Amino acid sequence: MSDNRALQRAHVLANHILRSPPLPSNLSLTREVCLQYSPPELNESYGFEVKEMRKLLDGHNVEDRDWLYGLMMQSNLFNRKERGGKIFVSPDYNQTMEQQREITMKRIWHLLERGVFQGWLTEAGPDAELKKLALLEVCGIFDHSLSIKLGVHFFLWGNAVKFFGTRRHHEKWLKNTEDYLVKGCFAMTELGHGSNVRGIETVTTYDSRTGEFVINTPCESAQKYWIGGAAKHATHTIVFSQLIINGTNQGVHAFIAQIRDQDGNICPNIRIADCGHKIGLNGVDNGRIWFDNLRIPRENLLNSVADVSSDGQYVSAIKDPDQRFGAFMAPLTSGRVTIASSAIYSAKVGLSIAIRYSLSRRAFSVTANGPEVLLLDYPSHQRRLLPLLAKTYAMSFAANYLKMIYVKRTPETNKAIHVVSSGLKAVLTWHNMRTLQECREAVGGQGVKTENLVGQLKGEFDVQTTFEGDNNVLMQQVSKALFAEYVSCKKRNKPFKGLGLEHMNSSRPVLPAELTSSTLRCSQFQKNVFCLRERDLLERFTSEVAQLQGRGESRELSFLVNHQLAEDLGKAFTEKAILQTILDAEAKLAAGSVKDVLGLVRSMYALICLEEDPSFLRYGYLSRDNIGDVRREVSKLCGELRPHALALVTSFGIPDAFLAPIAFNWVEANAWSSKEKKDLETQDAMVVDSPPWMPWTLKLIGYSRIHEMSEHRALRRAHVLANHILRSPPLPSNLALTRESCLQYSPPELNESYGFDVKEMRKLLDGHSLEDRDWLYGLMMQSDLFNRKERGGKVFVSPDYNQTTEQQRDISVKRIRYLLEKGVFQGWLTETAPEAELKKFAMYEVCGIYDYSFSAKLGVHFLLWGNAVKFFGTKRHHDKWLKDTEDYVVKGCFAMTELGHGSNVKGIETVTTYDPRTEEFVINTPCESAQKYWIGEAANNATHAIVISQLDINGTNQGVHVFIAQIRDQDGNICPNIRIADCGHKIGLNGVDNGRIWYCTQQLYVMLSYLIPRVCPSLKTAHYDYRFDNLRIPRENLLNSVADVSSDGQYLSAIKNPDQRFGAFLAPLTSGRVTIASSAVYSAKLGLAVAIRYSLSRRAFSAVKDGPEVLLLDYPSHQRRLLPLLAKTYAMSFAANHLKRIYVKRTPETNKAIHVLSSGLKAALTWHNMRTLQECREACGGQGLKTENRVGHLKGDYDVQTTFEGDNNVLMQQVSKALFAEYVSCKKRNKPFKGLGLEHMNSSRPVLPSELTSSTLRCSQFQKNVFRLRERDLLERFTSEVALFQGRGESREFSFLLNHQLSEDLSKAFTEKAILQTVLDAEAKLPAGSIKDVLGLVRSMYALICLEEDPSFLRYGYLSRDNVGDVRREVSKLCGELRPHTLALVTSFGIPDAFLAPIAFNWVEANAWSSV
Repeated sequence: MSDNRALQRAHVLANHILRSPPLPSNLSLTREVCLQYSPPELNESYGFEVKEMRKLLDGHNVEDRDWLYGLMMQSNLFNRKERGGKIFVSPDYNQTMEQQREITMKRIWHLLERGVFQGWLTEAGPDAELKKLALLEVCGIFDHSLSIKLGVHFFLWGNAVKFFGTRRHHEKWLKNTEDYLVKGCFAMTELGHGSNVRGIETVTTYDSRTGEFVINTPCESAQKYWIGGAAKHATHTIVFSQLIINGTNQGVHAFIAQIRDQDGNICPNIRIADCGHKIGLNGVDNGRIWFDNLRIPRENLLNSVADVSSDGQYVSAIKDPDQRFGAFMAPLTSGRVTIASSAIYSAKVGLSIAIRYSLSRRAFSVTANGPEVLLLDYPSHQRRLLPLLAKTYAMSFAANYLKMIYVKRTPETNKAIHVVSSGLKAVLTWHNMRTLQECREAVGGQGVKTENLVGQLKGEFDVQTTFEGDNNVLMQQVSKALFAEYVSCKKRNKPFKGLGLEHMNSSRPVLPAELTSSTLRCSQFQKNVFCLRERDLLERFTSEVAQLQGRGESRELSFLVNHQLAEDLGKAFTEKAILQTILDAEAKLAAGSVKDVLGLVRSMYALICLEEDPSFLRYGYLSRDNIGDVRREVSKLCGELRPHALALVTSFGIPDAFLAPIAFNWVEANAWSSKEKKDLETQDAMVVDSPPWMPWTLKLIGYSRIHEMSEHRALRRAHVLANHILRSPPLPSNLALTRESCLQYSPPELNESYGFDVKEMRKLLDGHSLEDRDWLYGLMMQSDLFNRKERGGKVFVSPDYNQTTEQQRDISVKRIRYLLEKGVFQGWLTETAPEAELKKFAMYEVCGIYDYSFSAKLGVHFLLWGNAVKFFGTKRHHDKWLKDTEDYVVKGCFAMTELGHGSNVKGIETVTTYDPRTEEFVINTPCESAQKYWIGEAANNATHAIVISQLDINGTNQGVHVFIAQIRDQDGNICPNIRIADCGHKIGLNGVDNGRIWYCTQQLYVMLSYLIPRVCPSLKTAHYDYRFDNLRIPRENLLNSVADVSSDGQYLSAIKNPDQRFGAFLAPLTSGRVTIASSAVYSAKLGLAVAIRYSLSRRAFSAVKDGPEVLLLDYPSHQRRLLPLLAKTYAMSFAANHLKRIYVKRTPETNKAIHVLSSGLKAALTWHNMRTLQECREACGGQGLKTENRVGHLKGDYDVQTTFEGDNNVLMQQVSKALFAEYVSCKKRNKPFKGLGLEHMNSSRPVLPSELTSSTLRCSQFQKNVFRLRERDLLERFTSEVALFQGRGESREFSFLLNHQLSEDLSKAFTEKAILQTVLDAEAKLPAGSIKDVLGLVRSMYALICLEEDPSFLRYGYLSRDNVGDVRREVSKLCGELRPHTLALVTSFGIPDAFLAPIAFNWVEANAWSSV
């Protein structure tokens, strides 16, 4: 070879060995520097003192926090590992539930031995309590399971003894609890009663002959449920029970009961079962407890509020039962305090990782051939993260304020603490979940890896929205408390004092009509507008409730009917309280940089609240112009906060080790060299002996003998035991507590009727291949490979998620083999007719309903690898590969995504050259960021890969092309010149073996790593990188339907334009977006089927005093949570079917329209799925956390859909750009619009009626008109704004970026209008009848909820405030009209019962002892 080629070759080889930057090359493809990590600290500066800011944010005990951080970092028990040259500590989530529980207890013993818990119960005073709260927060930053275990033991069990008990209890229990000689749990929640503590069914009576209380679980719904620590470790429990004295129910009281002896054996008269595997917190051993006449000493009643004398007399200074119940509940506020605070620290972790990553990760460029841009320099990315950062700051001050008033509480402040803690617990935990979801998507696929924390934290902290009080219930409590305070003050004609309502003693604030930048940033204006909202909503709410009460309705029912106003009011109160805390903190600061930056943060918090809450527009506090001013100001603040982003997250004070590898050198953390480094754990460090047990001084309380009892008590005892054995209803009793029957399951089918033919509706929804679907459902139900299990008398099939990654992968492969043998995949690649493609889609959807890992593996093999061969290849490839692929002789994967390039396919760095001497292509991975990443099937199973690579021919980069490369031989050995590493454990899809691929020369690497330092010592001082090269493949392995290379190295393509050629390569990949969109809808169907069926049999609270408990779905608020999502899912089903049909009948002429529509639908439908699953999880309460109930786990499995096969935000930008191009083209050529659904713009602009009646709102023509008006106006606005910037000399791409919000509004308008049209088309084909009538209701619900939820309709003046009020009321009416059809609507999804979840049916029996 020439000297130049020899030199180039030598440097390439040296780069592999010595890891230096590449030698500059004259090849046009090669950049001066490959994509690399640049620490943010090199480019970002701190504009204020971060240590001072941290003191403000942590608020207290900074030194104690740092001490505990240090303890954890020193021990290998906390899973120390090295990534990218840094040490990290975080849990290993690739463990079974049992392993996670074991390591959590070892960590507790480790911290106990080092004095971490000293004084947690035996020291009193605000400072001691604040220290305890600080240390608990640090534990939660490491692992929420660890903090929950400690919280149950110290804050629930320990505080119950402390606050419910008296001196005799303190002396007996507190010190032993602090030393972990007693391990406590807290048995309040029951299967049938979570938030409704008053309704619990456990019964305790008193036996005056023996001086003992007797605790019973009278029925299955009374079993204690979700009891942290109960399943394995706890020795004692606090039992909340109804107390019956002499036949009178005295209400809920608290008792101490021993449940295990000192050897860990369960005590007599107690049964304990495990709650099972969960979507998070698997280090906590949640259990279920039944009591069978458990006898405990009289002294075990915690008697600070009430007592029972030895002769059985009930004694209490508080005579009113409601006040007595309140006294019992008041000390439990600590739970809400710790939850609110820990939620904010979780959001801090997520934001620290996402923002640091965005300060070093680059994507795309804003000019042709320009450098790629840092993520956080994109205005759209700033808009995603910086408002959440400001909210997290504001909420940090609020959490600190809550802690301060809690530790200094008095009887007079308890009410205010209850209200503030209720609001903050709800708002802060919802904020955390939203923040973590946004951060997960903002870091792309990296957020799916559990070692990067962000995605995993969602599963760990999801429970917070429903435990210690369901968030929706807590927000109702806030509004009820404000209502009571308002009515009381008005009735007594006294000024407001307390609950922050003092501002209502002054006149109503008057806001300026025009809002300048200085006005919007003025703290007084911000206070005024927040106070105005709270004041007005409180007056509206009180007025509406009073009106209904005046018509004879109960107060409770009046609250329920006005639940939306109640929600608005609860939010207004809480956000105003948060604002006040940051104002108070800011006021204490001296002038300087910290105060200046905090002022920006405060203004961002205030203004993003104004922008996001429709109340400000809906009720007229601000005008449309005002909201426009707010929106622009938020964007300006994003730009001003951008330089401070690094300093702001550094001020959180979380050590680097507690963040994630991608927060730092994400390239090196994913490098091959990092794979080879072992974790720093040692065998000795993993074994921590429990401290020796001190002599037990506690008397065992369990009794095994049967005491003498009255005939009545003997009879009751017999029936309690019979209930456990024979599962019969409990014996009716004359005890005042006992109802005619305990809470029981009543099948929805007994009370609900089908108002239409569900089979016919299913045909519409599935759209095609029904018999094929049912055949495949049947195949899965027949095989034990699909984890058949019985719950509540029914058989279910769903994956077992209490398995390691390796186990889940193994069973996924076995399931594929099983279906292969049954002929399921026959014709998936070799049959080409539209109906064959639709059949394949149907089978794929059914597989996804069972397990998304399963369908994802099939998708990689058939839809990515197989379709790439089919559509990119020609006959020679089809003949060679397709049949073997269909028969699984060849197992394919699809290597497009790289570490450094996900959505930006044009920018990938893998390089392929051609060697005419051997007629081979040579594939290289020139740098670490070019490694193929997230390649499904690559880690274990694939034998071949589609490689997407830049093609360099004779020094000219011809752009991205597609090649076939063998990566394993038939024995599963990795082929020479290739390296493969595992992507590791993920938040979902662990049945898919995602891998990373480097194309390299392994033999040369080994040889040269030895020879070069000896033969050519001078190279040791050069700065070479560790690179890979020279995987050789035959020329025929270029998939050549678009372009080819002749044997002598000539590049051949009929498409000369590189952009058009790139488009031709990507067009066939649309199938990925089609299947993702469709599978997302089926996931939402599954979630809704479970949640709605559960809500049709689960009851909670009562609407009238002492009345029966109400079905969840009979609450208007619960209907509002689920039924609009149900309507959207229906509409999106028709849209997904439409997309599949136009895809399978595609032509070159329709490819553009399919690309645009699939981009919009993929984004809209996957976002909808994630929102739906989150709402369904919360709507099912704690049951949604159990993986066997599916809803919660689906979130982890399907989360990846929002960022793979095109990041959703990028896809939505593509939609708006395509509409822009179409608009400009038609206007420029003066031609009518044709295609992309813009034909309506050839007609005059729709005119909407000023008054909207019910019939108008439900009219399909009105709905079409208002959706078209929005799309038309936004397209014209977007085009105009882009043209304005271009006229000022900005590039088109940069002009798009600056108008990203209009772009987002436009793409949403386009997609929602397209979805509506598909429902209208389906409806138009139906004959008159019940199906058409119900579908009309569903279509109207879809249309109107879109009008209600999108602020664009108000912001841009398409609808007036009165119109939007009409829409809101109509949606509520539609909820009531759809309520009788809900069971039929979810049954029409056609998902067999076996693929749903136990709680969708007999949730009582499924959790019964007999099912254990």
